[in-house]
Amino acid sequence: MSNTYLLIAYKPNSSDYCRGCLMASYSSDFIKEDNLDQDELIKTLADIYYKNKHLAGFESGYDYWIYSNAIQVDGISMVNNEGDYVNPTGEDYQKITESAEALCKKRIDDESAIQRKSKEEARLKHAEELKAKREKEYKKLKEEFEKGDLK
Repeated sequence: MSNTYLLIAYKPNSSDYCRGCLMASYSSDFIKEDNLDQDELIKTLADIYYKNKHLAGFESGYDYWIYSNAIQVDGISMVNNEGDYVNPTGEDYQKITESAEALCKKRIDDESAIQRKSKEEARLKHAEELKAKREKEYKKLKEEFEKGDLK
């Protein structure tokens, strides 16, 4: 039987204060995903890592807990009392977190590459527009010069 996982993540309310003034307030969030296979768990955990890397100011991040082979009672996942908690120092947990971190990093790198490409395309478009404008001005000045109308 392959492992199934239960992921519980929680982000508490938090606030950003500057010199005693409330600058921002952030809401709590709760995520519960159950019956995940290892790949689904890695993708979900990567999303949580991504959210934690894109927090505003003093916003609190997500804490998470992973349980292995959570049992189902009337369709509700329950933590197995037999001690099947995925040990944070275990190889299974390490593989999952390293894979999730790599997936998160790839997502961030891909977004950075897209942003760089977009900026380069905008720079090239601006350069082409500027070149076309200067060529138009040059043709106009050349015509005026050839007619002798240049002032």
